[in-house]
Amino acid sequence: MKQKKILLLVSLVVFMTTFSSCEFNKDSSVKSKTDLDLSKLDLSGLQMDFTRVIDLNKYSLEDIAKELQATLKEVDYEKMAQRMGLAENMEAYLEINLLVNEKKQTATFIATEQSREKPKPNNRVLQTDDEKCGGENGDGWSVLDNCFSPDCVAEAILAGADQLGEPGNGECLDFRVVGLLVGVRVCGRKIEC
Repeated sequence: MKQKKILLLVSLVVFMTTFSSCEFNKDSSVKSKTDLDLSKLDLSGLQMDFTRVIDLNKYSLEDIAKELQATLKEVDYEKMAQRMGLAENMEAYLEINLLVNEKKQTATFIATEQSREKPKPNNRVLQTDDEKCGGENGDGWSVLDNCFSPDCVAEAILAGADQLGEPGNGECLDFRVVGLLVGVRVCGRKIEC
């Protein structure tokens, strides 16, 4: 869920930068041909997914992790849940994946808005790292850190890169940030590119 918010914010910044760099005809005699009223659009049930490929020759993993961390601070889960039209027993979260391909010198940033049932007092506790990271048993996820402050996310990703070690031939580092009731969980694994 946080990944989605981060990607949403990054996309918004890119859009605003692009939009603000355009020159408009300031001739007041030119009238708009359309007057759109978007207030009546029903956005409930809308989920947003964002993907961005980042050149590691221009940005370091540390820069990317810090940007991700800053975006996490701005996520409004209540508004996301309202927009998604979630029932009372559901909660919204941002799942953020960061796939680092050192051979191609790219990092693919994927943020996806997700929902899950709110935990009940009698729910079973997630047992494996794969489950804790939102995966299936056997996916190879490792919990790198549980962050109760967004400030630790960048450190957890960088420490995780060291912990996971240098990717082998045809391997990539895959990081995932999963929203918790309080804070986020940072996970990592090596996968085939």
